[in-house]
Amino acid sequence: MDIQNKIKQLEDRINGLQNEVDYLKRKVGVPIDEPAIQPVRAAQPARSSQPIEPETPAKREVDWEHLIARVWLPRIFVVVLLIGVLWGFGAAVSAGIITEPVRCLLGVAAAGLLLWQGERQMRKNRPALGQVLLGASVSISMLTIFAAHMLYGLLPSALAFGLNILAIAAGVWISIRHKSEAMMILSALGGFLVPFLVVSDIPNFWVFTMYEAVFSITLLYVSVKYRFDKLFYVAFSLLHLSLLVGTAEGTVDRDHGGAAFAAAVSLHHLALFALLVMRKTKETSQIALLFVSFSLTCGWVKLIDYYFEQFVLILGAAYLLWTIMAVMRDRAEKFVTMSAATLSLFLWINEITDGPAAGLMFIVQGFLAVAIGIRFKSKLQQITGSIVYITGALSTLSRVLDGFFSMESLSGLLLIVTLYALYELLKRAYPEKAVQLQRLLWLDSLLTLWFITLLTRTLTGDLSYEMQHLVISFVWAAYAIAIMVLGLWANRKKVRLAGILFLFITLLKIIFVDLPDVSVAVRAVLFIVLGCIGILVSRLSYRKNKAE
Repeated sequence: MDIQNKIKQLEDRINGLQNEVDYLKRKVGVPIDEPAIQPVRAAQPARSSQPIEPETPAKREVDWEHLIARVWLPRIFVVVLLIGVLWGFGAAVSAGIITEPVRCLLGVAAAGLLLWQGERQMRKNRPALGQVLLGASVSISMLTIFAAHMLYGLLPSALAFGLNILAIAAGVWISIRHKSEAMMILSALGGFLVPFLVVSDIPNFWVFTMYEAVFSITLLYVSVKYRFDKLFYVAFSLLHLSLLVGTAEGTVDRDHGGAAFAAAVSLHHLALFALLVMRKTKETSQIALLFVSFSLTCGWVKLIDYYFEQFVLILGAAYLLWTIMAVMRDRAEKFVTMSAATLSLFLWINEITDGPAAGLMFIVQGFLAVAIGIRFKSKLQQITGSIVYITGALSTLSRVLDGFFSMESLSGLLLIVTLYALYELLKRAYPEKAVQLQRLLWLDSLLTLWFITLLTRTLTGDLSYEMQHLVISFVWAAYAIAIMVLGLWANRKKVRLAGILFLFITLLKIIFVDLPDVSVAVRAVLFIVLGCIGILVSRLSYRKNKAE
């Protein structure tokens, strides 16, 4: 029975009851009031409990006419126009109609015409065409100056350099005026090429490096102020690329241009620090670029060998002090500055120490750096500290122990202890990665086996070859038993399995390494002792299972 039938029945029952009440009132003589029965509202149908799916917005169709005719068409055909002009120019030159000064004047006229037309198109709200014409104007002006100076010799070096700077400045001003990042990047490319477009019999490294550094700093400031994100990375990258190309002019070292390159990259790094840190930039990627800048700056100073030890010490101390201040004030750049301080300390230690002492100090520094990174949850600091720690570990592993009490043995022992400490720190900081972090325990176990092997070999250096192998095998077996006992004491099944695994590794060592070179008597001793140890381990495991 549906809801409408139920409503109809209720209305009928109400009317019947009303009639009965009226009948009773007549019997007792009570006046009858007019019924004021309100019609019963029809019940609304129950709404579905299922959520209403939102309507999928209609996919916006691509306006191909706008994309092709207004965006790409002017870009393509301006190139076609330039090619045609170049061919016509070449034909006129071949016929002797256009002389060299006339060619330069035509280039200036063409640049002016394109500039006028570009501004005209921008005023008519045609930005795509206008930006192309304005960019072509700057490019043609630079090509004209290059031709007048390099090809025809009409302009001296100083004048050509100044005119190029004026052309780039005009391009930068136009880009800022129209808020065009594409034009700004085009002007940046031309600006970095200016020193290479001017010939000089005696290259001046100071002029070259300072121009490139100041120009890059200017672009960085413009990119931060007007939020030109792509320009920021272009300005940063092209400086180091330009300096790298500039080294092809000749040998750059401490006595030949080294001071100019060191000053340029240092000035650029300090300016980048001021732009990002002093202005409290919130862009994480831009702040992270400060660490890349510091690394490249150190690389440049190291490459030219210009007071590198003093440089990293001073810069590292400055970064350390700034990090302390940043941590106290909870500033955003603290993660980058602490990583830079870690790297500078690593480079300084590498300069003042060598041999086993360097490996020992790298292990200590790397461990502390990773611990600090875990404390402040800084991935960059953890990565930097891990690089330092791995460097120290590889340095330690590559050396042979000179004695039981030596710097090498201390480094090896410290490596084992700190690796286990890192495992505990990481396990507490990242409990969700506890299973993956157990690989550090396996690595620590292998390092311990390597360390006790070196110690045993050092202590048994005066014994015969057979006895030395015999003692090392016994030490390996004892190490396996120790791991097994530790697993029984800590009630850790995986530790007990690790002890059994190392016992099998000892057996494989005896079979493939010891047996071919030892006598039958030594073989007998090895197998008897190892067999007893295996039975003992099996018995311990059996008793443990029975107790459980």
